[in-house]
Amino acid sequence: MKDQRLDKIRRRPARVPRWVTDLAGLLVGVGLCLYLQPVLASIIVAGIGSLIVMALTIAARRSGPLRALLPVTSSFLVAVMVLLAIKASLLDGALRTVLSFGGC
Repeated sequence: MKDQRLDKIRRRPARVPRWVTDLAGLLVGVGLCLYLQPVLASIIVAGIGSLIVMALTIAARRSGPLRALLPVTSSFLVAVMVLLAIKASLLDGALRTVLSFGGC
């Protein structure tokens, strides 16, 4: 009985297109950065990092192994990007910028 209801829910069409949910992830990442670290450089880095996470999420839909590694891969790439921005003296507070990607 319970499985039948779950199968019925899974077969339903999505309420919104996938590109809308991908765009929402970008907006959440930038929005969290606006709240945690409202500095232009951090917001730009958060936007670029959210785009990286969005691209990896889209790629993971097509690849099973990447889907399993998505959290590790996206976290690593975003952390490297933020650390490179710190090394180039573009960011002051990296921790809040990295935390803003928690929404993605």
